Amino acid sequence: MAARWMDMIRDIVSPDRETHAIPSMDGPLRPNSGLDSCEILFDDDAIGKPDDVAIGPGGILYISSGNCVFRYSADAGITEFGNFEGPTGAIACLADGGVAVCLDGIGVEISGGPQDGARINMAGGAPILSPTAVTESANGHIFITQGSSLHKADDWVHDLMQKNKTGRVLSWHPGQGSCEVLADGLAYPSGVLVEDGEQTLVICESWSHSLFRMSSNPKIPFRREVLIPNLPGYPGRICAREKGGFWLTLFGMRTEMLEFVLEEDDYRQEMMETIDPEYWVRPKLEPERHFLEPLQGGGFRVLGIIKPWAPPRSYGLVVRLDPEFEIVGSLHSRADGAVHGVTGVASGSGNVIAAAKGSEKVIYIEQGGQ
Repeated sequence: MAARWMDMIRDIVSPDRETHAIPSMDGPLRPNSGLDSCEILFDDDAIGKPDDVAIGPGGILYISSGNCVFRYSADAGITEFGNFEGPTGAIACLADGGVAVCLDGIGVEISGGPQDGARINMAGGAPILSPTAVTESANGHIFITQGSSLHKADDWVHDLMQKNKTGRVLSWHPGQGSCEVLADGLAYPSGVLVEDGEQTLVICESWSHSLFRMSSNPKIPFRREVLIPNLPGYPGRICAREKGGFWLTLFGMRTEMLEFVLEEDDYRQEMMETIDPEYWVRPKLEPERHFLEPLQGGGFRVLGIIKPWAPPRSYGLVVRLDPEFEIVGSLHSRADGAVHGVTGVASGSGNVIAAAKGSEKVIYIEQGGQ
């Protein structure tokens, strides 16, 4: 809270200052190797490119990967829970035993439970092209964030480079079949959390590097209450922490060069028109370290050893927030680390588990409450 008061004072004293400068990685955000020290539950030999994780009753773990959702328990091991007609993304365990699954380019489908097979693919007369996060409230409403109306979720970097603001927040009640638009014109919302009392939602808005609170009631006009105004990276999915507070993933980091490119419209447009997207000045989930990647001089030294403090093209970061949405801790995988591109996190049954899509790992952040 003190940091927010300081920001308000600076706005009064220096109203023309740059309010979106990248914040320093210090204090609870101080870089470390916390993610690299976590126990690996699955690697790419078992599950390729896991996108999200969810923990159901009895500690059953669900993992989305490719066109499948897998189910894991200590007794039965890992089995295929469902195979879908499109790439799976965000998932959420529902109170009735089903699982809500985001399908890239298609919409959201429920697998299992009494609503098995229910699907929503349109809202407000427009397709749900890129569902990025999903969660359920106690009254049966399913809240969905749609990152973009122009690109599929897999093409998120195109949306970033075009500086689009076409995302939406949706409310769907499968039993009623209705899907309402709660907010639109957002800069790639990619995380949603239902707060206690279920009157409000917390939304992670990636391209504005912020978290904000909004009403969950479609009859109340959209208004944002900013909770975290300026993160050092792009926030993704968020979940409640069993011990209080929240876990937040940041799937990519901001750098001075990237911020510069985003401000230089002519340069950025020519880059997108003439260069393979793999080699744009851009954030990535996976640390490919190809010899054609830009800005290698900042990341390598003699014999090709990567400096941990190098400007990151890919990075791993999970942040712990207190109940007031203040940052109180973080786990990193720095430029030379092996747990990059964390896209999903879940907390339940004494465990905290994360999916690192970039490095193709599922890891324990906390196990057995430790």
